[in-house]
Amino acid sequence: MQVDQQIRNEILESGASFEERGKEVIAIDSASTEYLKGVVERYGWPDSMIAGSEASHAAFLLVQHSNDNDFQKHALTLMTEVLDHGGIDLEDYAFLYDRVQVREGKPQKYGSQAYSDSLGVYHFYPIADSINIDARRAEMGMMPFSDYIRLMKQVYQFE
Repeated sequence: MQVDQQIRNEILESGASFEERGKEVIAIDSASTEYLKGVVERYGWPDSMIAGSEASHAAFLLVQHSNDNDFQKHALTLMTEVLDHGGIDLEDYAFLYDRVQVREGKPQKYGSQAYSDSLGVYHFYPIADSINIDARRAEMGMMPFSDYIRLMKQVYQFE
């Protein structure tokens, strides 16, 4: 998790684009994915009840940044299985759920996923039933969508 977050923070702080350091990011994400696959294969999903909340969140970050769509879907299934007993951070689950939906060409549910266009301007991927987004976000412990948009505008050039 430290390596995953370090490179992303360096990119944000420097004002560089992810594309400028893309090879580094891909290499880190690929290595992290392989590591997490081994953990999951051996122990199952590291939910917070067993591994602690920090380890569970770290696993989420690694799978969220993975380029392996099949592994993300598998991790989402495993997270769903432990969701009911409180072993997963609801916001982490929502972010991965949206990531999987978007990668499958489906609308996201919680409005967590955005993309950068050719001019470097960020936009949200389509959102299903956008009228009720704040109710769904509240169920997952997420900030209201309008607050999330403001946060994204502070961090990224966002429309």
